[in-house]
Amino acid sequence: MEERVQKIMAQAGIASRRACEKIIEQGLVTVNGQRATLGMKADPETDRIEVKGEPIRKSEKLVYIALNKPRGVISAVTSPDPRLRCAI
Repeated sequence: MEERVQKIMAQAGIASRRACEKIIEQGLVTVNGQRATLGMKADPETDRIEVKGEPIRKSEKLVYIALNKPRGVISAVTSPDPRLRCAI
């Protein structure tokens, strides 16, 4: 799926979107060997995007887990006071 290059760069952790726009304006970004411009779109799965000659890493697929925490169930890993770790 095509997205703006600065958004792809920000998701890869290069910089914020606004900072990525400045990097693109400086001519430091290429997409498939062509100099990138603001507003240019690319597909991170199929296009090669480079910043200063280094390819950016692909963004990871995020997994979200929802937990129904009934009353009395503790979901903390640690507690500053172990005496407080009792079911109500």
